[in-house]
Amino acid sequence: MFRGLLPPLIQRTANRSIMFGTNEKYQRLFGCSERDPSVCRAFCSFLAGATEACLCPLERVQSLLQTTKHLDKFKNTGHTFRLIYRDYSLKEFYRGYSLMAIRNGCSNILFFSLREPLRSSLLKLTPQQVDSNNITRKGLIHSLADFVCGGFLGGCISTLFYPINVVKNRMQSSVCAEFISSWLVLQTIMTERDGSIRALYRGAQLNFSRSVLTWTKKIDKR
Repeated sequence: MFRGLLPPLIQRTANRSIMFGTNEKYQRLFGCSERDPSVCRAFCSFLAGATEACLCPLERVQSLLQTTKHLDKFKNTGHTFRLIYRDYSLKEFYRGYSLMAIRNGCSNILFFSLREPLRSSLLKLTPQQVDSNNITRKGLIHSLADFVCGGFLGGCISTLFYPINVVKNRMQSSVCAEFISSWLVLQTIMTERDGSIRALYRGAQLNFSRSVLTWTKKIDKR
């Protein structure tokens, strides 16, 4: 049940810093305005997502460890890294990178664009004047706003791009196979699932719950 747990633990620890840190650095590098949304800020958010996708080897190893047909071949995280490095090319570690870059980049654009407007709208619905006796209530209101912005918004974004994860996981579950386009993989999956879009979102409920917790922790750490 806990097979493949280490790679996502490492990834979740690192990608928070990468996501927020590189986004701010790219904005300073390109001289983006700090107040108004712009194409520049969206571009920086996408670049931050593409940089975050450099952790692709961790997702790659996780997919292999959690694929049933590889249970006897790959024992644990360290063994999987050694085996791929020894028997295959470094390119194998980055199978599915392009999909990760698209997923992370587009998710970042939506997240950074919608987070503050959504948070401000929620806070406007609460009383503006809070005396010293209501500091606890004020903190609770701000925490609730952060939860909705970080958790609910993140969960919705993750669900929106869930089909990309389905295709990526299929691509990363094979080793030493021909590198085929994500579009062909999607067509294969759709054929297997009788062309049903609903079937493509199978498991999205669990993904939403996980994403709510993940994105909420990102906001807490931030």
